[in-house]
Amino acid sequence: MTYKIRKKLSYSLFIMAPYFFISSNLANASINNKRETETSKIDLLLIKLKERGLINDADISTIKGEEYNKKRNTNHSRKIEKKPIIVNGETTISPNNLKYMKPRFNDQDVVVSFDKPQKNPLDIRYVTPADDGIGVKIKDVTITFNALINAFYVRDSGGKGPTILGGIANAGKKSSALRDGLLPGYFITNIETHKFGWDIGAHMGIYPSINNVTQKDGANSEGIPAALATGGIDVRKLYVVLANHKWGQFKFGRDIGLFAADAVLNDISLLGVGSPGPNAAPSATSLGRIGAGIVYPDFMPQITYSTPVWKGTQGSIGIFQPMTTTGVSETNSNPMIQTHVSYKRNIGKVLTNIWASSIYQKHNSNETYKKYTSAAFDIGTKITYKNANIVAYYYQGSGLGTTGIFMLSEDSRGKARRSHGFYVQGTYKYKKLQIGASYGGSFLNKTGYDYDPYLVKSNMNYIIQVRYSVIKWVDLLAEYVDTWSTAHNSSHVNSNDFGLGAVMAF
Repeated sequence: MTYKIRKKLSYSLFIMAPYFFISSNLANASINNKRETETSKIDLLLIKLKERGLINDADISTIKGEEYNKKRNTNHSRKIEKKPIIVNGETTISPNNLKYMKPRFNDQDVVVSFDKPQKNPLDIRYVTPADDGIGVKIKDVTITFNALINAFYVRDSGGKGPTILGGIANAGKKSSALRDGLLPGYFITNIETHKFGWDIGAHMGIYPSINNVTQKDGANSEGIPAALATGGIDVRKLYVVLANHKWGQFKFGRDIGLFAADAVLNDISLLGVGSPGPNAAPSATSLGRIGAGIVYPDFMPQITYSTPVWKGTQGSIGIFQPMTTTGVSETNSNPMIQTHVSYKRNIGKVLTNIWASSIYQKHNSNETYKKYTSAAFDIGTKITYKNANIVAYYYQGSGLGTTGIFMLSEDSRGKARRSHGFYVQGTYKYKKLQIGASYGGSFLNKTGYDYDPYLVKSNMNYIIQVRYSVIKWVDLLAEYVDTWSTAHNSSHVNSNDFGLGAVMAF
Protein backbone atom coordinates (compact mmCIF):
# COMPACT_ATOMS: atom_id res chain seq x y z
CA MET A 1 0.00 0.00 0.00
CA THR A 2 1.51 3.36 -1.07
CA TYR A 3 2.29 6.15 1.34
CA LYS A 4 -0.26 8.39 -0.36
CA ILE A 5 -3.10 5.90 0.16
CA ARG A 6 -2.10 5.23 3.79
CA LYS A 7 -2.10 8.94 4.49
CA LYS A 8 -5.46 9.36 2.78
CA LEU A 9 -7.00 6.46 4.70
CA SER A 10 -5.66 7.65 8.08
CA TYR A 11 -7.13 11.12 7.53
CA SER A 12 -10.48 9.61 6.48
CA LEU A 13 -10.65 7.38 9.53
CA PHE A 14 -9.86 10.33 11.80
CA ILE A 15 -12.68 12.43 10.28
CA MET A 16 -15.27 9.61 10.09
CA ALA A 17 -14.67 7.86 13.44
CA PRO A 18 -17.15 9.94 15.52
CA TYR A 19 -19.77 9.72 12.84
CA PHE A 20 -19.37 5.98 12.52
CA PHE A 21 -19.57 5.49 16.33
CA ILE A 22 -22.79 7.53 16.68
CA SER A 23 -24.59 6.25 13.57
CA SER A 24 -23.48 2.59 13.59
CA ASN A 25 -26.77 1.35 15.07
CA LEU A 26 -28.82 3.29 12.55
CA ALA A 27 -26.60 2.03 9.71
CA ASN A 28 -26.95 -1.57 10.84
CA ALA A 29 -30.72 -1.27 10.98
CA SER A 30 -30.87 0.06 7.44
CA ILE A 31 -28.87 -2.79 5.96
CA ASN A 32 -30.81 -5.93 5.18
CA ASN A 33 -30.13 -9.15 7.09
CA LYS A 34 -28.55 -11.02 4.19
CA ARG A 35 -25.96 -8.30 3.60
CA GLU A 36 -25.24 -8.02 7.34
CA THR A 37 -24.39 -11.73 7.62
CA GLU A 38 -22.14 -11.61 4.57
CA THR A 39 -20.29 -8.37 5.32
CA SER A 40 -17.92 -7.73 8.21
CA LYS A 41 -17.55 -4.42 10.09
CA ILE A 42 -14.47 -3.57 8.09
CA ASP A 43 -16.54 -3.99 4.91
CA LEU A 44 -19.15 -1.54 6.29
CA LEU A 45 -16.43 0.97 7.08
CA LEU A 46 -14.98 0.74 3.58
CA ILE A 47 -18.41 1.10 2.03
CA LYS A 48 -19.11 4.27 4.11
CA LEU A 49 -15.76 5.74 3.17
CA LYS A 50 -16.52 5.07 -0.49
CA GLU A 51 -19.99 6.70 -0.17
CA ARG A 52 -18.36 9.82 1.33
CA GLY A 53 -16.00 9.97 -1.63
CA LEU A 54 -12.91 9.51 0.48
CA ILE A 55 -11.78 6.29 -1.24
CA ASN A 56 -12.59 4.53 -4.52
CA ASP A 57 -12.71 0.93 -5.83
CA ALA A 58 -9.03 0.97 -6.71
CA ASP A 59 -8.17 1.92 -3.14
CA ILE A 60 -10.38 -0.90 -1.77
CA SER A 61 -8.71 -3.45 -4.07
CA THR A 62 -5.29 -2.21 -3.01
CA ILE A 63 -6.22 -2.40 0.70
CA LYS A 64 -7.82 -5.83 0.67
CA GLY A 65 -6.25 -7.42 -2.42
CA GLU A 66 -7.92 -9.83 -4.80
CA GLU A 67 -9.39 -11.92 -1.96
CA TYR A 68 -12.07 -9.23 -1.49
CA ASN A 69 -13.67 -9.93 -4.88
CA LYS A 70 -13.03 -13.69 -4.68
CA LYS A 71 -14.87 -13.97 -1.40
CA ARG A 72 -17.88 -12.03 -2.66
CA ASN A 73 -18.11 -13.94 -5.96
CA THR A 74 -17.68 -17.45 -4.57
CA ASN A 75 -19.59 -17.12 -1.29
CA HIS A 76 -22.51 -19.26 -2.58
CA SER A 77 -20.51 -21.77 -4.66
CA ARG A 78 -18.64 -24.92 -3.68
CA LYS A 79 -15.49 -25.46 -5.65
CA ILE A 80 -14.43 -28.95 -6.77
CA GLU A 81 -10.86 -29.89 -5.98
CA LYS A 82 -8.78 -29.67 -9.15
CA LYS A 83 -7.04 -33.02 -9.04
CA PRO A 84 -7.15 -35.06 -12.28
CA ILE A 85 -8.12 -38.73 -12.52
CA ILE A 86 -5.19 -40.72 -13.91
CA VAL A 87 -5.68 -44.25 -15.30
CA ASN A 88 -2.63 -46.16 -16.55
CA GLY A 89 -0.58 -42.99 -16.64
CA GLU A 90 -3.07 -40.99 -18.73
CA THR A 91 -5.34 -38.16 -17.61
CA THR A 92 -8.87 -39.19 -18.53
CA ILE A 93 -10.88 -36.39 -16.84
CA SER A 94 -9.63 -32.90 -16.06
CA PRO A 95 -11.71 -31.34 -13.28
CA ASN A 96 -10.14 -27.97 -14.14
CA ASN A 97 -12.93 -27.66 -16.69
CA LEU A 98 -15.54 -28.06 -13.94
CA LYS A 99 -15.46 -24.76 -12.07
CA TYR A 100 -18.38 -24.97 -9.69
CA MET A 101 -20.85 -27.51 -8.39
CA LYS A 102 -24.37 -26.58 -7.33
CA PRO A 103 -24.65 -26.55 -3.53
CA ARG A 104 -28.02 -28.30 -3.51
CA PHE A 105 -28.58 -31.94 -4.46
CA ASN A 106 -31.16 -34.64 -3.95
CA ASP A 107 -31.05 -38.27 -2.81
CA GLN A 108 -30.22 -39.50 -6.30
CA ASP A 109 -27.12 -37.33 -6.69
CA VAL A 110 -23.75 -39.07 -6.60
CA VAL A 111 -20.89 -36.83 -5.46
CA VAL A 112 -17.50 -37.86 -6.88
CA SER A 113 -14.44 -37.04 -4.76
CA PHE A 114 -10.99 -36.96 -6.26
CA ASP A 115 -9.15 -37.16 -2.94
CA LYS A 116 -11.08 -38.01 0.23
CA PRO A 117 -14.72 -38.99 0.71
CA GLN A 118 -16.86 -36.09 1.86
CA LYS A 119 -18.81 -36.40 5.08
CA ASN A 120 -22.47 -36.11 4.27
CA PRO A 121 -25.63 -37.75 5.64
CA LEU A 122 -26.53 -38.85 2.10
CA ASP A 123 -25.19 -42.07 0.50
CA ILE A 124 -22.08 -40.68 -1.15
CA ARG A 125 -19.98 -43.03 -3.28
CA TYR A 126 -16.22 -42.80 -3.27
CA VAL A 127 -14.79 -43.59 -6.71
CA THR A 128 -11.07 -43.69 -7.57
CA PRO A 129 -8.84 -45.50 -10.08
CA ALA A 130 -7.75 -49.01 -9.11
CA ASP A 131 -4.21 -49.40 -7.78
CA ASP A 132 -3.26 -51.82 -10.56
CA GLY A 133 -4.61 -52.80 -13.98
CA ILE A 134 -7.81 -51.48 -15.49
CA GLY A 135 -10.57 -50.84 -12.99
CA VAL A 136 -11.98 -48.63 -10.28
CA LYS A 137 -12.45 -48.51 -6.53
CA ILE A 138 -15.93 -47.81 -5.17
CA LYS A 139 -15.52 -47.14 -1.46
CA ASP A 140 -13.78 -50.33 -0.23
CA VAL A 141 -14.64 -52.46 -3.29
CA THR A 142 -12.15 -52.88 -6.17
CA ILE A 143 -13.40 -53.89 -9.63
CA THR A 144 -10.78 -54.87 -12.22
CA PHE A 145 -10.86 -56.31 -15.71
CA ASN A 146 -8.49 -58.61 -17.62
CA ALA A 147 -8.76 -59.48 -21.29
CA LEU A 148 -6.93 -61.35 -24.04
CA ILE A 149 -7.40 -61.40 -27.81
CA ASN A 150 -5.29 -63.46 -30.19
CA ALA A 151 -5.24 -64.56 -33.81
CA PHE A 152 -2.84 -66.80 -35.74
CA TYR A 153 -2.27 -67.91 -39.28
CA VAL A 154 -1.41 -71.64 -39.17
CA ARG A 155 -0.16 -73.71 -42.10
CA ASP A 156 -0.36 -77.48 -41.48
CA SER A 157 1.51 -79.91 -43.74
CA GLY A 158 -0.67 -82.95 -43.02
CA GLY A 159 0.92 -86.39 -42.94
CA LYS A 160 0.63 -89.75 -44.64
CA GLY A 161 -0.66 -92.68 -42.67
CA PRO A 162 -3.79 -94.19 -41.11
CA THR A 163 -6.10 -92.56 -38.57
CA ILE A 164 -4.79 -93.37 -35.10
CA LEU A 165 -7.28 -93.59 -32.23
CA GLY A 166 -6.16 -90.87 -29.81
CA GLY A 167 -3.49 -89.48 -32.14
CA ILE A 168 -2.99 -85.70 -32.30
CA ALA A 169 -0.89 -85.49 -35.51
CA ASN A 170 -2.93 -84.51 -38.58
CA ALA A 171 -3.17 -86.99 -41.40
CA GLY A 172 -4.26 -85.90 -44.87
CA LYS A 173 -3.90 -82.84 -47.06
CA LYS A 174 -2.23 -79.53 -46.34
CA SER A 175 -4.45 -76.89 -44.75
CA SER A 176 -4.45 -73.24 -43.76
CA ALA A 177 -6.44 -71.60 -41.00
CA LEU A 178 -6.95 -68.27 -39.25
CA ARG A 179 -7.61 -69.32 -35.69
CA ASP A 180 -7.16 -68.93 -31.95
CA GLY A 181 -4.18 -70.46 -30.21
CA LEU A 182 -4.18 -72.68 -27.12
CA LEU A 183 -6.03 -69.90 -25.35
CA PRO A 184 -9.20 -68.50 -26.86
CA GLY A 185 -9.96 -64.88 -26.13
CA TYR A 186 -11.13 -64.07 -22.62
CA PHE A 187 -12.71 -61.30 -20.57
CA ILE A 188 -12.42 -61.68 -16.79
CA THR A 189 -14.14 -59.54 -14.17
CA ASN A 190 -12.75 -59.46 -10.62
CA ILE A 191 -14.61 -57.92 -7.68
CA GLU A 192 -12.65 -57.75 -4.42
CA THR A 193 -13.08 -56.22 -0.97
CA HIS A 194 -11.99 -56.69 2.64
CA LYS A 195 -14.54 -57.30 5.41
CA PHE A 196 -14.10 -58.40 9.04
CA GLY A 197 -10.48 -59.45 8.49
CA TRP A 198 -11.21 -61.46 5.31
CA ASP A 199 -10.34 -60.80 1.68
CA ILE A 200 -13.45 -61.54 -0.38
CA GLY A 201 -13.33 -61.95 -4.15
CA ALA A 202 -15.73 -62.89 -6.93
CA HIS A 203 -14.38 -63.83 -10.37
CA MET A 204 -16.10 -64.51 -13.69
CA GLY A 205 -14.25 -65.44 -16.89
CA ILE A 206 -15.89 -65.59 -20.32
CA TYR A 207 -13.78 -67.14 -23.11
CA PRO A 208 -15.01 -66.41 -26.67
CA SER A 209 -13.44 -67.76 -29.86
CA ILE A 210 -12.89 -66.19 -33.27
CA ASN A 211 -13.67 -69.54 -34.95
CA ASN A 212 -17.09 -70.98 -35.82
CA VAL A 213 -18.04 -74.22 -34.08
CA THR A 214 -20.93 -76.66 -34.47
CA GLN A 215 -22.11 -76.07 -30.87
CA LYS A 216 -22.99 -79.79 -30.59
CA ASP A 217 -20.63 -80.31 -27.68
CA GLY A 218 -20.44 -76.78 -26.33
CA ALA A 219 -17.86 -74.08 -26.98
CA ASN A 220 -15.12 -76.56 -27.94
CA SER A 221 -17.16 -78.44 -30.52
CA GLU A 222 -15.83 -79.29 -33.97
CA GLY A 223 -15.08 -76.32 -36.17
CA ILE A 224 -17.35 -75.35 -39.05
CA PRO A 225 -15.80 -72.70 -41.34
CA ALA A 226 -19.08 -71.97 -43.14
CA ALA A 227 -21.45 -69.06 -43.57
CA LEU A 228 -23.92 -68.04 -40.85
CA ALA A 229 -22.14 -70.05 -38.12
CA THR A 230 -20.99 -68.50 -34.83
CA GLY A 231 -18.05 -68.81 -32.48
CA GLY A 232 -18.18 -70.62 -29.17
CA ILE A 233 -18.41 -68.83 -25.83
CA ASP A 234 -17.03 -70.76 -22.87
CA VAL A 235 -17.68 -69.76 -19.23
CA ARG A 236 -14.58 -71.26 -17.64
CA LYS A 237 -14.34 -69.27 -14.42
CA LEU A 238 -17.10 -68.49 -11.96
CA TYR A 239 -16.05 -68.64 -8.33
CA VAL A 240 -15.86 -66.90 -4.95
CA VAL A 241 -12.77 -66.73 -2.73
CA LEU A 242 -12.53 -66.10 1.03
CA ALA A 243 -8.99 -65.67 2.37
CA ASN A 244 -6.83 -64.24 5.12
CA HIS A 245 -3.23 -64.66 6.22
CA LYS A 246 -4.13 -66.76 9.27
CA TRP A 247 -6.64 -69.29 7.92
CA GLY A 248 -5.66 -69.52 4.26
CA GLN A 249 -8.04 -69.52 1.30
CA PHE A 250 -11.39 -71.13 0.50
CA LYS A 251 -12.64 -71.29 -3.07
CA PHE A 252 -16.20 -72.15 -4.17
CA GLY A 253 -17.24 -72.42 -7.81
CA ARG A 254 -15.75 -73.27 -11.21
CA ASP A 255 -12.04 -72.88 -11.95
CA ILE A 256 -9.05 -74.79 -13.31
CA GLY A 257 -8.23 -78.02 -11.46
CA LEU A 258 -5.25 -78.55 -9.16
CA PHE A 259 -3.80 -81.55 -11.01
CA ALA A 260 -1.56 -80.62 -13.98
CA ALA A 261 -2.46 -76.91 -13.80
CA ASP A 262 1.16 -75.80 -13.33
CA ALA A 263 2.23 -77.88 -16.33
CA VAL A 264 -0.13 -75.96 -18.62
CA LEU A 265 0.50 -72.53 -17.12
CA ASN A 266 4.29 -72.87 -17.60
CA ASP A 267 4.06 -74.18 -21.18
CA ILE A 268 5.46 -71.72 -23.76
CA SER A 269 2.65 -72.58 -26.17
CA LEU A 270 0.07 -71.23 -23.69
CA LEU A 271 0.16 -67.93 -25.56
CA GLY A 272 0.93 -69.63 -28.88
CA VAL A 273 -0.48 -72.53 -30.91
CA GLY A 274 1.66 -75.64 -30.40
CA SER A 275 0.14 -78.75 -31.98
CA PRO A 276 -2.95 -77.35 -33.73
CA GLY A 277 -5.25 -80.37 -33.68
CA PRO A 278 -7.80 -80.23 -36.55
CA ASN A 279 -6.69 -77.33 -38.73
CA ALA A 280 -8.87 -77.48 -41.84
CA ALA A 281 -11.91 -76.83 -39.60
CA PRO A 282 -10.41 -75.34 -36.42
CA SER A 283 -12.25 -75.47 -33.13
CA ALA A 284 -12.13 -72.81 -30.42
CA THR A 285 -8.59 -73.71 -29.30
CA SER A 286 -5.47 -75.52 -30.44
CA LEU A 287 -3.75 -78.22 -28.33
CA GLY A 288 -0.43 -76.59 -27.48
CA ARG A 289 1.47 -79.30 -25.59
CA ILE A 290 -1.73 -81.00 -24.39
CA GLY A 291 -1.64 -84.65 -25.43
CA ALA A 292 2.15 -84.54 -25.89
CA GLY A 293 3.44 -84.30 -22.33
CA ILE A 294 0.39 -82.88 -20.52
CA VAL A 295 -3.07 -84.14 -19.61
CA TYR A 296 -5.42 -81.16 -19.76
CA PRO A 297 -6.43 -80.18 -16.18
CA ASP A 298 -9.83 -78.81 -17.27
CA PHE A 299 -12.10 -76.26 -15.58
CA MET A 300 -14.59 -77.87 -13.23
CA PRO A 301 -16.89 -77.24 -10.23
CA GLN A 302 -14.97 -77.44 -6.96
CA ILE A 303 -14.58 -76.54 -3.31
CA THR A 304 -10.90 -76.16 -2.48
CA TYR A 305 -8.87 -75.09 0.53
CA SER A 306 -5.32 -73.67 0.39
CA THR A 307 -3.13 -73.19 3.42
CA PRO A 308 -1.33 -69.94 4.22
CA VAL A 309 2.13 -69.70 2.66
CA TRP A 310 4.77 -70.81 5.17
CA LYS A 311 8.42 -70.25 4.23
CA GLY A 312 7.54 -70.54 0.54
CA THR A 313 5.42 -73.68 0.95
CA GLN A 314 1.68 -73.93 0.32
CA GLY A 315 -0.71 -76.88 0.11
CA SER A 316 -4.18 -77.25 -1.41
CA ILE A 317 -6.88 -79.90 -1.36
CA GLY A 318 -10.31 -79.94 -2.95
CA ILE A 319 -13.36 -81.93 -3.83
CA PHE A 320 -14.50 -81.75 -7.45
CA GLN A 321 -17.45 -82.72 -9.58
CA PRO A 322 -16.82 -86.39 -10.50
CA MET A 323 -16.19 -86.68 -14.24
CA THR A 324 -17.32 -89.57 -16.40
CA THR A 325 -15.11 -91.62 -18.66
CA THR A 326 -15.36 -90.31 -22.23
CA GLY A 327 -18.06 -92.23 -24.09
CA VAL A 328 -19.26 -94.16 -21.01
CA SER A 329 -22.43 -93.69 -18.95
CA GLU A 330 -21.57 -93.45 -15.24
CA THR A 331 -23.26 -92.61 -11.96
CA ASN A 332 -20.49 -91.74 -9.53
CA SER A 333 -21.36 -91.67 -5.84
CA ASN A 334 -18.18 -89.97 -4.58
CA PRO A 335 -16.52 -86.71 -5.61
CA MET A 336 -13.16 -86.44 -7.30
CA ILE A 337 -10.30 -85.47 -4.98
CA GLN A 338 -7.31 -83.40 -6.06
CA THR A 339 -4.32 -82.13 -4.09
CA HIS A 340 -1.45 -79.76 -4.76
CA VAL A 341 1.70 -78.63 -2.95
CA SER A 342 4.26 -76.05 -4.07
CA TYR A 343 7.54 -74.62 -2.84
CA LYS A 344 8.96 -71.31 -4.06
CA ARG A 345 12.28 -69.96 -2.85
CA ASN A 346 15.11 -67.72 -3.96
CA ILE A 347 18.39 -69.60 -3.63
CA GLY A 348 20.96 -66.92 -4.20
CA LYS A 349 20.09 -65.39 -7.57
CA VAL A 350 18.11 -68.45 -8.65
CA LEU A 351 14.33 -68.54 -8.24
CA THR A 352 13.18 -72.13 -7.69
CA ASN A 353 9.59 -73.31 -8.01
CA ILE A 354 8.80 -76.98 -7.30
CA TRP A 355 5.30 -78.45 -7.35
CA ALA A 356 3.47 -81.77 -7.15
CA SER A 357 -0.21 -82.66 -7.47
CA SER A 358 -2.51 -85.68 -7.53
CA ILE A 359 -5.97 -86.79 -8.67
CA TYR A 360 -8.20 -89.62 -7.42
CA GLN A 361 -11.68 -90.82 -8.40
CA LYS A 362 -13.73 -94.02 -8.38
CA HIS A 363 -15.84 -94.78 -11.46
CA ASN A 364 -19.19 -96.56 -11.21
CA SER A 365 -20.38 -97.47 -14.67
CA ASN A 366 -24.04 -98.09 -15.30
CA GLU A 367 -22.85 -101.43 -16.69
CA THR A 368 -22.23 -103.46 -13.52
CA TYR A 369 -18.94 -105.07 -14.55
CA LYS A 370 -17.32 -101.74 -15.47
CA LYS A 371 -15.86 -100.29 -12.31
CA TYR A 372 -12.37 -98.91 -11.97
CA THR A 373 -10.33 -96.36 -10.01
CA SER A 374 -8.35 -93.47 -11.45
CA ALA A 375 -5.26 -92.28 -9.59
CA ALA A 376 -2.33 -90.20 -10.81
CA PHE A 377 0.38 -87.79 -9.67
CA ASP A 378 2.74 -85.30 -11.26
CA ILE A 379 5.85 -83.38 -10.28
CA GLY A 380 7.55 -80.42 -11.92
CA THR A 381 10.00 -77.60 -11.46
CA LYS A 382 10.77 -74.22 -12.96
CA ILE A 383 14.17 -72.66 -12.39
CA THR A 384 14.77 -69.03 -13.30
CA TYR A 385 18.12 -67.28 -13.44
CA LYS A 386 18.13 -63.71 -14.72
CA ASN A 387 16.54 -63.85 -18.22
CA ALA A 388 16.70 -67.63 -18.63
CA ASN A 389 14.41 -70.34 -17.28
CA ILE A 390 14.12 -74.12 -17.49
CA VAL A 391 10.99 -76.24 -16.92
CA ALA A 392 10.93 -80.01 -16.35
CA TYR A 393 7.73 -82.00 -15.80
CA TYR A 394 6.60 -85.62 -15.40
CA TYR A 395 3.26 -87.37 -14.72
CA GLN A 396 2.14 -90.97 -14.21
CA GLY A 397 -1.17 -92.65 -13.46
CA SER A 398 -3.60 -95.52 -13.80
CA GLY A 399 -7.04 -94.86 -15.27
CA LEU A 400 -6.03 -91.26 -16.05
CA GLY A 401 -6.10 -91.55 -19.82
CA THR A 402 -4.31 -89.29 -22.30
CA THR A 403 -4.79 -85.77 -23.70
CA GLY A 404 -7.86 -85.11 -21.47
CA ILE A 405 -8.85 -86.44 -18.04
CA PHE A 406 -10.42 -89.93 -18.39
CA MET A 407 -10.08 -90.00 -22.21
CA LEU A 408 -9.13 -93.56 -23.29
CA SER A 409 -8.61 -94.31 -19.59
CA GLU A 410 -10.17 -97.83 -19.71
CA ASP A 411 -10.55 -100.70 -22.16
CA SER A 412 -13.79 -102.30 -23.33
CA ARG A 413 -13.91 -104.51 -20.22
CA GLY A 414 -13.52 -101.65 -17.73
CA LYS A 415 -9.82 -102.24 -17.01
CA ALA A 416 -7.80 -99.11 -16.32
CA ARG A 417 -5.01 -98.25 -18.75
CA ARG A 418 -1.72 -96.93 -17.41
CA SER A 419 -0.17 -93.76 -18.83
CA HIS A 420 2.72 -91.37 -18.31
CA GLY A 421 4.31 -88.34 -19.94
CA PHE A 422 6.93 -85.61 -19.67
CA TYR A 423 8.28 -82.42 -21.19
CA VAL A 424 11.36 -80.24 -20.88
CA GLN A 425 11.57 -76.61 -21.91
CA GLY A 426 13.99 -73.70 -21.98
CA THR A 427 13.63 -70.00 -22.77
CA TYR A 428 15.92 -67.00 -22.92
CA LYS A 429 14.87 -63.35 -23.14
CA TYR A 430 17.00 -60.51 -24.46
CA LYS A 431 15.35 -57.12 -24.12
CA LYS A 432 12.02 -57.49 -26.00
CA LEU A 433 12.90 -60.76 -27.76
CA GLN A 434 12.33 -64.21 -26.25
CA ILE A 435 13.39 -67.52 -27.82
CA GLY A 436 12.13 -70.84 -26.48
CA ALA A 437 12.16 -74.55 -27.27
CA SER A 438 10.16 -77.43 -25.81
CA TYR A 439 10.13 -81.22 -26.25
CA GLY A 440 7.87 -83.88 -24.73
CA GLY A 441 5.41 -86.72 -25.16
CA SER A 442 2.52 -88.72 -23.68
CA PHE A 443 2.40 -92.54 -23.59
CA LEU A 444 -0.60 -94.88 -23.17
CA ASN A 445 -0.21 -98.56 -22.33
CA LYS A 446 -2.71 -101.13 -23.58
CA THR A 447 -4.30 -103.85 -21.44
CA GLY A 448 -4.70 -107.55 -22.12
CA TYR A 449 -8.17 -106.84 -23.52
CA ASP A 450 -7.14 -104.16 -26.03
CA TYR A 451 -7.44 -105.51 -29.57
CA ASP A 452 -7.54 -102.29 -31.64
CA PRO A 453 -4.15 -102.15 -33.40
CA TYR A 454 -4.55 -98.41 -34.09
CA LEU A 455 -4.90 -97.43 -30.42
CA VAL A 456 -2.41 -94.65 -29.77
CA LYS A 457 0.82 -95.62 -28.06
CA SER A 458 2.48 -92.20 -28.00
CA ASN A 459 2.01 -88.59 -29.05
CA MET A 460 5.15 -86.45 -29.19
CA ASN A 461 6.16 -83.04 -30.46
CA TYR A 462 8.77 -80.34 -30.28
CA ILE A 463 8.07 -76.61 -30.38
CA ILE A 464 10.35 -73.75 -31.38
CA GLN A 465 8.96 -70.32 -30.57
CA VAL A 466 10.10 -66.72 -31.07
CA ARG A 467 8.19 -63.97 -29.27
CA TYR A 468 8.69 -60.23 -29.61
CA SER A 469 7.08 -57.75 -27.23
CA VAL A 470 5.97 -54.74 -29.27
CA ILE A 471 4.54 -52.87 -26.30
CA LYS A 472 3.47 -53.90 -22.82
CA TRP A 473 0.15 -55.32 -24.02
CA VAL A 474 1.04 -56.75 -27.46
CA ASP A 475 3.32 -59.64 -28.47
CA LEU A 476 4.13 -61.00 -31.91
CA LEU A 477 4.79 -64.78 -32.11
CA ALA A 478 6.19 -67.21 -34.62
CA GLU A 479 6.27 -71.01 -34.08
CA TYR A 480 7.43 -74.14 -35.77
CA VAL A 481 5.94 -77.40 -34.43
CA ASP A 482 6.64 -81.00 -35.40
CA THR A 483 4.10 -83.57 -34.13
CA TRP A 484 4.03 -87.34 -34.55
CA SER A 485 1.65 -90.04 -33.33
CA THR A 486 2.42 -93.75 -33.10
CA ALA A 487 -0.03 -96.64 -32.72
CA HIS A 488 0.55 -99.92 -30.86
CA ASN A 489 0.97 -101.67 -34.22
CA SER A 490 3.82 -99.23 -35.04
CA SER A 491 1.81 -97.23 -37.58
CA HIS A 492 2.59 -93.55 -37.36
CA VAL A 493 1.59 -90.14 -38.68
CA ASN A 494 3.82 -87.07 -38.76
CA SER A 495 2.75 -83.47 -39.40
CA ASN A 496 4.49 -80.13 -39.05
CA ASP A 497 3.07 -76.68 -38.64
CA PHE A 498 4.10 -73.05 -38.99
CA GLY A 499 2.21 -70.39 -37.07
CA LEU A 500 2.42 -66.61 -37.04
CA GLY A 501 0.22 -64.23 -35.08
CA ALA A 502 -0.29 -61.67 -32.36
CA VAL A 503 -1.58 -61.60 -28.80
CA MET A 504 -2.95 -58.63 -26.89
CA ALA A 505 -3.44 -59.09 -23.15
CA PHE A 506 -4.01 -56.77 -20.20
